[in-house]
Parts: sequence; structure tokens; C-alpha cells
Amino acid sequence: MHEIDFPPPVKGLTGLRRLARILYPLPFPEDPRPIVRDFPTRCYHRTPAGAELDQPPRIAFPAGA
Repeated sequence: MHEIDFPPPVKGLTGLRRLARILYPLPFPEDPRPIVRDFPTRCYHRTPAGAELDQPPRIAFPAGA
């Protein structure tokens, strides 16, 4: 059985916007990169570079999965 984070981590919310844009481009026409860039800038005081914003998020799997 897999564990589910509850409450969900805040940084996962930016990933939801990216996923929504990929799956449903018509209802979510805005570019998610400004939002994705803003979160680490505000919370971690580190602004991601342009190439980092274009890469899909990495998914971490538990060992042995």
C-alpha cells in the first residue's frame, strides 16, 4: 500500500497547475511557468533558470517500487 501525503505539500500545488495545463489545455490556457518560477523564489529564495522550468518535474518512487 502506498502512503498518501495529507495534507498535500504546498510545492505539489504548482505541479497540479502544470498537470492541468498538459491534460486540459483549453480551460487552462495560461502559461504555468510564472507561477512555477514564483513559488521557489518566495519560499526558498532561489529562482529557477529557464531550462529548469521547461523540464517536467521528477517523480520520486520509493525504493523497490
